[in-house]
Amino acid sequence: MTVRVLGLVEAFDRITRDPDGRARYHYVLLDFLCEPLEGNPVAGSDVDAVAWARPEEFASYRLSAKASAVCQKALERCRRR
Repeated sequence: MTVRVLGLVEAFDRITRDPDGRARYHYVLLDFLCEPLEGNPVAGSDVDAVAWARPEEFASYRLSAKASAVCQKALERCRRR
């Protein structure tokens, strides 16, 4: 899928610790607001499926509080454009 990047919405990290409290995984997540230009989304090796969802459908995906907040922030930016 080809997209036009409209801007960075959020940058944050997640640290998963082992039973001894040491960092096991450290992820840096960058969420971008994008506009689709051509093609169709396809699930990669990191996800099971891809879906387009309306805001009123978000609850059915059991998003984390952080993911919901990022989606809301992106929607607000879309409305201001």
